[in-house]
Amino acid sequence: MSTAASALKKPLAARFLEWMIENKPDLLFGLIRNTRPNLVVPGAAGPVFVTRFRDVQEALERPDVFNVTYAPMIDPSVGPFMLSRDNTSLNQREKGIMRSLIQREDLPRVRGMVARLTEEAVAPQLDRRQIEVVNTVSRWVPMKLTGE
Repeated sequence: MSTAASALKKPLAARFLEWMIENKPDLLFGLIRNTRPNLVVPGAAGPVFVTRFRDVQEALERPDVFNVTYAPMIDPSVGPFMLSRDNTSLNQREKGIMRSLIQREDLPRVRGMVARLTEEAVAPQLDRRQIEVVNTVSRWVPMKLTGE
C-alpha cells in the first residue's frame, strides 16, 4: 500500500492536525490557545497540547500528575536514562551526579553558551523554515558545549 493510500485511512481530523503541525504551526497553536488551551486529542495515545504559559508552568511543577511516559518507547533504543524516569531512584541518583558536576553559579554562563551554540546550529536552517533538531541541536550542541 502506498504512503498516500495509508494516509487516507487516517481520520480526517488526524490528517488535518498533522498538516497544520507541519505547515502552519503558529496558526494551529494560536487557534488552540484561544479556543481550547488544554486540548486533548481523541484516541488512547493522542497528544495533549498545553498552550498557555501558566498551565505549562503548573504541569511542569506537578510531576506526580504530569509525568513522562516515554520509557517503554525509548528503552529498546537507548536504555533507561533519567529523562524517561520521573520520580524514580534512577532519576534522583543521576540528577545528584549531574548536580555534583556543575556548580549553580556556573549555570548562567552555561545557559549563555547553550543559547549561542543553539543559534549557531539552527541559523543555517532558517532559510528552509525547517530544523533538523536531533542532529543539529540534540547532538551537536551538547558535543560542542562539552568541548568548550
